Amino acid sequence: MSKLNLNGRWTLKQHGTDDTIPATVPGCVHTDLLANKKIADPYFQDNEAISQWIGETDWIYQKTFRVTPNFLQHTVIRLQCAGHDTLATIKLNDHLIGQTDNMF
Repeated sequence: MSKLNLNGRWTLKQHGTDDTIPATVPGCVHTDLLANKKIADPYFQDNEAISQWIGETDWIYQKTFRVTPNFLQHTVIRLQCAGHDTLATIKLNDHLIGQTDNMF
């Protein structure tokens, strides 16, 4: 069995925009926005209330990676995701490969 770890550096953007920021997986939108100084610390004063729009917005995580020809010779290739928060659409090379309707 071969494994390809996709953790690490990704990009993040708000759906409908072209502005991307560096992101880390595993992680979450809030921590990536905070690390890139796009939001104020949500644990300080009333910043959490100011940041409610984040949960009402669609976000896109993206990563480019390469696989070897030997990797593609496997009869089954499984993508394992440790968690998606609530709703997610998972695409590989613009092909829909999965959807989630509830993380729990």
